[in-house]
Amino acid sequence: MVGLRRFAGFAVVVCAAVCIAVCMAACSAVPESRTEIAFGTVCSIRLFDKAGEGVFARIFERLGEIETRFSPHIEGGDVYRINQNAGIEAAAVHPETVLVLNEALRCAVYSDGAFNPAIGPLVNLWGIGTDGARLPEPGEIEAARLRCDWRCVEVNDAAGTVFLPDVGMALDLGGVVKGYAADEAA
Repeated sequence: MVGLRRFAGFAVVVCAAVCIAVCMAACSAVPESRTEIAFGTVCSIRLFDKAGEGVFARIFERLGEIETRFSPHIEGGDVYRINQNAGIEAAAVHPETVLVLNEALRCAVYSDGAFNPAIGPLVNLWGIGTDGARLPEPGEIEAARLRCDWRCVEVNDAAGTVFLPDVGMALDLGGVVKGYAADEAA
């Protein structure tokens, strides 16, 4: 019995020593990081495990795909095409766009419109990040607000299309896309 207790005590000490060593090694690990411009801002990725140029390249490539797909300003992207076709016809989009837009519309429902994925006409008035940045007049703001009704956005999940029924409507998914991109990067 004494030998068993001695062995159990020794096992506890060894396990504790191994746990401390692992924790110390993890704490002393130096993460690798890369910084690039993505979504119009500085984006830094820090990896604590499985880092390497290939991993960083894949992450930033994926961020670039998401930015292109969801930017209202990059020609050829889904949101750009949806906005260009407002009041004209439904735009065929990637399934990922349907997924993210449906989540954005759910946020609009849950917040009773405090979050509005159809805020594009208002956002565009300020021209932030462009040479035409300015403070719009109150009348311009009121007119743009009339084209920001998220309840009018038509998403056809089965067909993979999105339609904005009124000319001048525009999506701006910036309020959800950066979080989505962070999830995808992780």
